[in-house]
Amino acid sequence: MKGAMDSVTGGAAEVTLEHTGTFAAGQVIKVKIVAMSTGNDVDIKAVYIDLRGRGKGVIGQLAGSVKASASHEFKIADGFTLHAHDATAIEGEITVPDIQVDLDWEIRGRLETVGNDPDSGFKDIR
Repeated sequence: MKGAMDSVTGGAAEVTLEHTGTFAAGQVIKVKIVAMSTGNDVDIKAVYIDLRGRGKGVIGQLAGSVKASASHEFKIADGFTLHAHDATAIEGEITVPDIQVDLDWEIRGRLETVGNDPDSGFKDIR
């Protein structure tokens, strides 16, 4: 049952993301994703870096909700099996696309799997 719940909640793996570089259009950002299985084998279809530009609308400013205004997805690795209680590091590079400078940008690492994709959570990038 735990394996089924993990695929629904994204809890099949813990994901962390490190990045270095200047966040500006045309610049290269080096990324390192560390993925650790939380118990069972995890069949990973691909590994991605996601960028999200967000702004607050008038309603969002009052309620505190965030509206994604732009997003970009970068595949940095093909699929593999992450074995039970194992960890692996995936390193890669992305080139920052043309971005709207009036948005607040965030980055995350994500493992594409069946069900909810485990991810690092979005973190501010500047």
